[in-house]
Amino acid sequence: TFMAVIYDNADNNVSSNYIISYEEGTLTVTPRPLTVESASDEKIYDGTPLTADGYSVESGTVVPGQELVVTTTGSRTVVGVGDNTFTAIVYDNADNNVSSNYTISYEEGTLTVTPRELTVMSASNVKVYDGTPLTADGYSIEGGTVAPGQKLVVTTTGSRTVVGVGDNTFTAVVYDNADNNVSSNYTISYVEGTLTVTPRELTVESESNEKIYDGKALTAGYRVIGEAAPQQEVRVTVTGTQTNVGESDNTFTVAVFDSAGDNVSSNYAIVQNTGTLTVTPRELILRSGDAKKVYDATPLTENSVEAIVGEVAEGQQIEANVTGSLTDVGTENNLYTAVIRAEDGSDVTSNYILKHEYGTLTVTPRYLALSTFSSQKTYDGTSLSNSEWSFVSETDLLDGHRVQSIVMPAQITDAGQCDNVVTDIVIVDENSRNVTKNYEIGEFWGTLTVLPRPITIRSESDSKYYDGTPLTNGSWDITSFRLPLGTHTVEVMITGSRTEVGESPNTIADVMITVTETGEDVTFN
Repeated sequence: TFMAVIYDNADNNVSSNYIISYEEGTLTVTPRPLTVESASDEKIYDGTPLTADGYSVESGTVVPGQELVVTTTGSRTVVGVGDNTFTAIVYDNADNNVSSNYTISYEEGTLTVTPRELTVMSASNVKVYDGTPLTADGYSIEGGTVAPGQKLVVTTTGSRTVVGVGDNTFTAVVYDNADNNVSSNYTISYVEGTLTVTPRELTVESESNEKIYDGKALTAGYRVIGEAAPQQEVRVTVTGTQTNVGESDNTFTVAVFDSAGDNVSSNYAIVQNTGTLTVTPRELILRSGDAKKVYDATPLTENSVEAIVGEVAEGQQIEANVTGSLTDVGTENNLYTAVIRAEDGSDVTSNYILKHEYGTLTVTPRYLALSTFSSQKTYDGTSLSNSEWSFVSETDLLDGHRVQSIVMPAQITDAGQCDNVVTDIVIVDENSRNVTKNYEIGEFWGTLTVLPRPITIRSESDSKYYDGTPLTNGSWDITSFRLPLGTHTVEVMITGSRTEVGESPNTIADVMITVTETGEDVTFN
């Protein structure tokens, strides 16, 4: 409402001179805007309520002299986000509630409870496989803690029986002091321990064995080092065998079975040591037989072969092929080849160290006594020879053999004697093959004799009266029946001499007979 007065310039009220019409305006007091925000807060779950008493005026102000009173009512205990509720009242200085003069905007802060982090690890365990389950009940908190007054209950569920590594699974539950499950307030990280079953160690060794070849299979046993798990059985099957000469592994298979008959070998670390089966060669020295005969133009053979050192394996035999043969005089090895055969006829020679000795085939010469004839004459200046001969032994040439040629070069001209030798003889068989070497020829040589030619030479006699000079006479003559040959010349040296009275031989000092043409001395004839 209002009143209007009009004054003139002398400040006189002249309002009466006016008809004043009143039109009233409006006075508007609008609420004072105020935005209040309650405090926010955050914590990790600890089982106790989370509150926040603070606030802030986000916009607007209270009238001077007035007071804003904020009371927070928000509360949160479990994990999650809740509003921090509150009431806001404005009082004037007389403590009158003047909140109606305000438009109060409520912005509620947040109360945030975050999960409590907890890292739980189940226990680990390890053992050597024994056929029973492996478990581990323990655990450890690797990170974080449970809230005061609360407890963690861990139940392990992991189990492993066979060889390998498995997780030790578990559940983790947190209870408060009233035994309420409050696990939802936790972020539980599960770290599973390991359950490790390591292989059970076993060593299986096949044995080694050795023998000299005997045609039978060589085998050997085995032994187990270590023990199978209770109620389990190690089964070993030895498959190694060696019959022929050589070396091979004594092979075997091994498996472990449980009481239900299941193969549980995969749970074992089985070391397999393989022995060796060795068959060494059988030593055998063979020898072919000996044979001997006098040459008869037919082959000499001897087919026997026998073991002189060692013997063949039971049921086996020597099969020999004797190729030695000798017809002519001489000595040769009685050659052969040999194989050893098993009962089924197979060649098993490679299982032997065969040493071969050879008998001898000996053909001795056939004896012939060859006799040449003798001849004799008195020296006549011509040669003396005799080509007659004959066999004088009890044995003669074999049928069909003949003397093809004979060389008898012996001859003598001068007085003396020589053997009527044969320097070469060739005997051939019915095929004209020279077989002389197959005969031993006994030599019975005749003699060729040239007797000296007897000649008698007489020096002449002579006489005289002593005259103090030597008496000599160089004359001579031949008085014998036989005379020197007409182609020869006789020279006689007479040295007889006598000076004193008496008688002495008219000595022939030398006689020389020479070949007239050549002068060759032939006196010795």
